[in-house]
Amino acid sequence: MSGEHEELPPKWSIAALGDLFILNYGKSLPSKRRDGEGYPVYGSNGVVGNHSEAFIDGPAIVVGRKGSIGEAHFSEGPCSPIDTTYFISEFHGQPPRLWLYFLRHLGLARLDRASAIPGLNRQDAYKQLAPVAPLGEQRRIVAKIEALQTCSETAKEALDAIPPLLEKFRQSVLAAAFRGDLTKVWRDANPDVEPASELLERIRTERRKRWIADAAEMGRAKTEGKARKTGEPWSKADDAEALEKEQAKAAKKYKEPEPVDVEGLPELPERWCWAYLGDLHDLAENSMTDGPFGSKLKSAHYVEFGVRVIRLGNLGVGEFKNLDKSYVTEQHFESLRKHQVFPGDLLIAALAEPVGRCCRVPDGIGTAIVKADCIRFVPHSLVAPRFMMHWMNSPGGTRNSERLSHGIGRLRINMANLRAVPVPLAPIEEQEVVANTVELLMSRCASTAGAVQQSTERLYALDRSILAKAFRGELVPQDPNDEPASALLERIRASRKEAETKKPKQGRGRKKK
Repeated sequence: MSGEHEELPPKWSIAALGDLFILNYGKSLPSKRRDGEGYPVYGSNGVVGNHSEAFIDGPAIVVGRKGSIGEAHFSEGPCSPIDTTYFISEFHGQPPRLWLYFLRHLGLARLDRASAIPGLNRQDAYKQLAPVAPLGEQRRIVAKIEALQTCSETAKEALDAIPPLLEKFRQSVLAAAFRGDLTKVWRDANPDVEPASELLERIRTERRKRWIADAAEMGRAKTEGKARKTGEPWSKADDAEALEKEQAKAAKKYKEPEPVDVEGLPELPERWCWAYLGDLHDLAENSMTDGPFGSKLKSAHYVEFGVRVIRLGNLGVGEFKNLDKSYVTEQHFESLRKHQVFPGDLLIAALAEPVGRCCRVPDGIGTAIVKADCIRFVPHSLVAPRFMMHWMNSPGGTRNSERLSHGIGRLRINMANLRAVPVPLAPIEEQEVVANTVELLMSRCASTAGAVQQSTERLYALDRSILAKAFRGELVPQDPNDEPASALLERIRASRKEAETKKPKQGRGRKKK
């Protein structure tokens, strides 16, 4: 006898489950034979369909035998438990729901002995001890449990309603942030900051100079190479003259970026402007790059340890999900070094859901590269990374990414279209204020979500505590006029013995004709 049952009330008894009930085998009813109408069909996980004919009358408890073993479900009326289940349909006058609660409290899943598909042996279940209350008290226990469960369900519904509200709040915060609503007071108090249009022009001027310088140097080196190849002399003056010519040629070739087409885009606050995502990355090489496609990086390249590969599943909405970990060897990494990422870099998902979602590479990740459909984006020094990340995850950012995506069902955005995603650019000082304000509100939201999770766990613990008290005889008061449970057990034994004697004997072999 387990310690849980050692100090029960005087009129209670202890019995093995096998002395109280028969766990009958469910009957095969494949999905193709179910007509989808009428009575519920039960599998180990609960209702799996409907059929116009029922296998048994109710009430009945259905217990998972294969798969989700030990799961207990209740059918008030006729139903069909299938062959992955056991069922109890004879309760000898006891309230069936009491034993539903007891089986859930008992936790038969711990009896699994299968090596592959989980399975429940009914002989193991039969050996489990159950506290048996007097019949009258059983009814009072059920009434009390159900009254408390009504309160618990009301609380659960209230708690379940909060996460969707929090998500709406998060989205409204991000939408307000990029309408400028969160920083209106700050703007009024700081009218002299550099407008974003000038900031954007500085970035474009710097990019133009960098492009021309790189193109000119390539042209100069090519001219020098030709001269030396033919044996012509090459002096510092030749070098300077070639560089000047190439700079002039590159300046003519350089294409100024197109202004953002603001048609259909919302009006921005004063001193903000629209820019393209492709305008705002750093000038360093590979500051906006996709991961390797095709044969360069396949599942076959993955090893147990080595250089981290950041995959699409690691990219959450503002959150790096550090669970699904993959690696390649140091040697293979050398051929993929251009795809390397560093802590603080932004990661943008080119594939839903949702497309364009963005997070940051966390500290402590070590040497790492991105995989295909994971875009590394390093913002220019005049663009705050957190500001950019929050925009990409905002309702407006998601809409713009989706608008430029392609595909049916699951959207994908290519690099060219991603560069053309419009971004509302604020003055650099205001970008930081926006990011700080968003994160302050988000932290409060996260605190509320944590409190909801904690309350949900406490409610679950309370439900378990109620059942534990019920089966220790502590949930309702005892009535001295109740018949002792021992008398109930005697009647159950007598009833089962009588049923056994009436059962036709099963002969062996075929019946003679």
